[in-house]
Amino acid sequence: MAGGGPFLFVYGTLRLASEVPAARLLKRLADYQGQALIQGRLYDLGRYPGVICTPDPAEQVVGDLFQLREPETVLQALDIYEECSDTDPKPHLYVRREVRALPRSGGELTAWTYLFNRDVTPYRAIPSGDYLSFLKT
Repeated sequence: MAGGGPFLFVYGTLRLASEVPAARLLKRLADYQGQALIQGRLYDLGRYPGVICTPDPAEQVVGDLFQLREPETVLQALDIYEECSDTDPKPHLYVRREVRALPRSGGELTAWTYLFNRDVTPYRAIPSGDYLSFLKT
């Protein structure tokens, strides 16, 4: 994973198995690095999930890690997809932030991710932290 562009951690509709147009763009302009974990709590928001940061290291979210070959292009497109670009109305549903990611292959690194930017009270937490597993239940 040395060299190259920044990393992106995705946990929902942008995961490797997804076929939404934004996920296809990500697969075309980034290199899949494998699964990773971030510290946080995953919520079911209906048609997609959201993550919030938590202080508890036992709370982890499963996702896919990509290294961006064309970071400006990818992040600009994903900001639009996640409705958090400069032209989207505020407050945004998501915010793009850097987080500490733990690749399954070992080590740790900093990666961009999209965090849910609203009150989670009305939503159900996904205890497994894995949105793809949750969809199968």
